[in-house]
Amino acid sequence: SLVTGDIVEIDEDGFIKIIGRTKRSIKVNGISVNLDKIEKDLNETYSSIVVIGKDDKIIALTESNDPIMIKQFIVDRYNFNKINIKSRTIEVIPLNASGKTDYKLLNETYS
Repeated sequence: SLVTGDIVEIDEDGFIKIIGRTKRSIKVNGISVNLDKIEKDLNETYSSIVVIGKDDKIIALTESNDPIMIKQFIVDRYNFNKINIKSRTIEVIPLNASGKTDYKLLNETYS
């Protein structure tokens, strides 16, 4: 991770790609999990999904998708136990003053 708190990876051509933030990582059964990566993967298949969590619990919130399918996607893709995954529908994904997802509010409300 960088001093900025960004987590990066360097591809085979030497290009740096930001893949997440250190404060958006949790531990699930002792394994470090990047919530930004899970959110990105989900949004490649579905839409309007945000992922929050705290240690040992990944929480996927969606405006319009089937929460059971979202939970199963995470279990299948990352080989997590379904007891560690929670998924639910919410009315609207809140945004902060700068127009970005309000993860602070989501964590206060749903985790």
